[in-house]
Amino acid sequence: MPRRLACVAAALLVSACGLPFTSSAPAYGFINVTSGGTSLVPGSSDVPPTLDLRLHAAVAFRPEDVTATVDNRSLALAPSGADLVGSVSPMPLASAHHLNVTIAGRAEGISIDFDVIAPTAAMLAAHIDPTDGLIVDGTFADAPSQQRVASALPGATLSWTDPTHVRATWHGTPPPAVDLSPSLPTARGSHLVAPMHLDLTGIAGGSLRRVTVPAAPAVDGVNVVAFVVNTAPSNTALALHQSVLNWVAPTGWTAQSDGTLLGTPDAAAVARAQAAHLPVWPSLENDPRDPASTSALLNAQPAVSKLIDSVIQATTGSGFAGVNLDFEGISANDKTAFTTFVQALATALHQHGAQLTVDVVPHGLGGVNRYSAAYDVPAIGTAADLVDVMA
Repeated sequence: MPRRLACVAAALLVSACGLPFTSSAPAYGFINVTSGGTSLVPGSSDVPPTLDLRLHAAVAFRPEDVTATVDNRSLALAPSGADLVGSVSPMPLASAHHLNVTIAGRAEGISIDFDVIAPTAAMLAAHIDPTDGLIVDGTFADAPSQQRVASALPGATLSWTDPTHVRATWHGTPPPAVDLSPSLPTARGSHLVAPMHLDLTGIAGGSLRRVTVPAAPAVDGVNVVAFVVNTAPSNTALALHQSVLNWVAPTGWTAQSDGTLLGTPDAAAVARAQAAHLPVWPSLENDPRDPASTSALLNAQPAVSKLIDSVIQATTGSGFAGVNLDFEGISANDKTAFTTFVQALATALHQHGAQLTVDVVPHGLGGVNRYSAAYDVPAIGTAADLVDVMA
């Protein structure tokens, strides 16, 4: 008899394990997930870096009924009135994450892929109005701190047409320049892509002076760039593969030690790219076989200024979208000078609405080598719009 009772008990246990899961959890109904007061839904792309999560339902949550993870790491939830709240420490701007919420009594939980808001692009433009004098217009991709903007425009009368557009005028003497720090806070926890400096001195009537900090081009999968040399096979390859390209970087510009810009971008490649509506970023090269010449250029400010002026004139005059800087064989002793050159070139291009890619040689398995020692990649990445790591 005891054996039979044990068998019956075991059978009941097995049968119970095979039944559908039931729970005494309340019928929560529709559950609203918000972050920073805004609905968090699959595909959200402007989530604040600090994820202040709130779960709200038709009835009060029981904490034991809900578990949550962010990127497979447990997220602690605490009661807040009838809701549950949780917070994640600051995440990098433009980073991708996954939230998963499991609710007792529900076969399916909540699954949300989201992106943290990206750094904010912005533009400042100055001109002289015949009536109002100097006018500075500011445009921001995300609403900036109006207090911080005002502090960068001392003495100005500010007119905000909306949270992302401002106009500044002066009744008195304007400042010599406008400087905005990259730490300038903007909407939902973002900040500027890079620092902004707009010189307000010597602006001629009828002219426009501007500076931009554009966001890097959006990457959808893989961006494909054609580095085209001036040969028939290279141009043939461009013709065959132009349908899969994002932009074209033809060779042709060479920097001289005195700042002279020699050559022109490969005309056939430029014509083909423009006919296909592909942005053109001509390559600006040095002579990698002559590091002494490159050193002479980088360490002579008049030569650097001359080269940058020539590049800007050639870029804006031809409607190029940007410049691909391909300096190789640089002496390790010129690391600081090269970084300074990159920063100055990027600033000048941004002031004219163009962008900059910088080619760098990667470090080897053993660390820095003689080919990579001159590249301060973090500093270059901060100044340039894109960094191309050469294989």
